[in-house]
Parts: sequence; structure tokens; C-alpha cells
Amino acid sequence: MGNQALRVFYGYVKLPGFSEKLNMKWTGGTEIDDTLLPVQGTESGRHHLALEGDVYELIRQNDRKLLNQVVHKGTIFARMSPELKLSLVEVLQQQGHQVGMCGDGANDCGALRTANAGISLSGDEASVASPFAYRDKNISCVPTLISEGRANLSATIGAFKYQVCYGFVLLGAVLILFWEGNKPSDGTYVFVDIILNILPPVVFGATRAYPMIVRQQPTATVLTFLPQLS
Repeated sequence: MGNQALRVFYGYVKLPGFSEKLNMKWTGGTEIDDTLLPVQGTESGRHHLALEGDVYELIRQNDRKLLNQVVHKGTIFARMSPELKLSLVEVLQQQGHQVGMCGDGANDCGALRTANAGISLSGDEASVASPFAYRDKNISCVPTLISEGRANLSATIGAFKYQVCYGFVLLGAVLILFWEGNKPSDGTYVFVDIILNILPPVVFGATRAYPMIVRQQPTATVLTFLPQLS
């Protein structure tokens, strides 16, 4: 910018929680008359908010509450620096979202590493910072990653619950046999361990992901009422 004053024009925004006109000041002391928040309405009454990195940085430095609203309603965040990309991911996570990030360059490494699911679209620096990599430079892999991730989570929790149930059933059966003056033979233990303890978890892991992404999310933890009851 040099010594030139930064001027951002405004657009009237009809969104819940937004003031119609934003008057803010740049950190250097230059007064900002208005802020541009391009909004496109849809037939359903929903809105799409788009802004560039300069406007995002302006809001971030001056109004944290407004930043949370902008991030919550935002659809497009363009021309963002690596620091701003990282900030956007962190704000979304602070709002309770599970954040996915796709990137193909060194400037995406911070956001890829911080996101809950980072996908590198190249074999360069970004692939080192992200847990997942895709050979093509497009985001067509995202639905597959979500489906496979949900299937893996469901299979892991299902196998865990089976192992817990198996342990209690085996303990009860052995106690009953000892109560009656009997005990399982070595062959019985081998049969039970191989057939009943190994094969079912293997079947859990071989289960394929559901071909469609549904709204209902799988249980993320076993330390809740329904998984414990089941």
C-alpha cells in the first residue's frame, strides 16, 4: 500500500447479526469508510458471503465477534496469505467445526497441518504437512475420504464393543464351568480364541464404506450412553 490510504467500499448486508454498514479503522490509523461484503441471495433466503484476505485481516484485527459471524456465514475466502488460511482454520475449529483443508503448495502447509483432515494435492511440501495425499489436483477425493473415514470409525468402535462383550461372555462361561466342577480344555480355548476372537474383528475391518454420504454421523466415542448400552 505504501503511503496510500486503504479504502474499502461497502455493500449493504441483510444477514442476522450483521450491521448494515461496517465502520472500522485500519491498524495504521487510516480510517476505513466502509467494508465490502459481497452477498448473493438465493431463492431459499440463504446468503453466500465472499471476501478477500485484506478484508478478512481488517475484520480480524478490529472485531473478533464480527469475525466469528463472517467465518460462520462465509462461502468464499479468496487471496488469503498462509497466516490467514491458518487463522481461518483455527476460527472454524473454535466454533466446533471439523475442518478439512485441501492445498497444493508450501503456503498451505500451516493450514493443512492444523486442519482435522488435511489433503495434499501435490507431491511437494504440502504432502509432508498433511496426513492425506491425492495424486490429482482436484478435490474429487473428498467424498471418498469422508466415506472411508466414517467406515473406519464405525468398524473400529464396532470391533471394540465386540471385544468387550466377548470378554464378559467368556468370563461368565468359564466361571459357570468352574462352579460346576469342570474346566475348558486347551482345545476349547484355542477354538474360542481363533474363531470367536479373531475372525469377527477381521470381518469388521473388511466392511466396505457406504456408497453415499448421509447426514447422520457415526458415533465418535464409546464413552456415551448408547454405545455403552449396546
